[in-house]
Amino acid sequence: MNYPPAREMLAGTNSYQKESQKMSADLTDTEIDNICTGQTQNAAKVRHLKRMGLCVRQKPNGRPLVNRRHYDEVTSGAKVTTTGSEPNWGVPA
Repeated sequence: MNYPPAREMLAGTNSYQKESQKMSADLTDTEIDNICTGQTQNAAKVRHLKRMGLCVRQKPNGRPLVNRRHYDEVTSGAKVTTTGSEPNWGVPA
């Protein structure tokens, strides 16, 4: 039996890991760092992302957490739907 070299097996694993990161539901830390160029503190990154109109949560370590689909909707200019957790102040009760 001929097995592929360990380097090829590792390369396949790394590419699989990179592929799975691309399909994650949330933006990666690297993607957020690229969006928030100039900011080094997590609080500054959160403020920057919120000013962009994004709904931002925070990880336990303080880093921002942004849903990929929401980011795509906001940056593409598509209509963003809310989850209904916020009051609708425009409609009388």
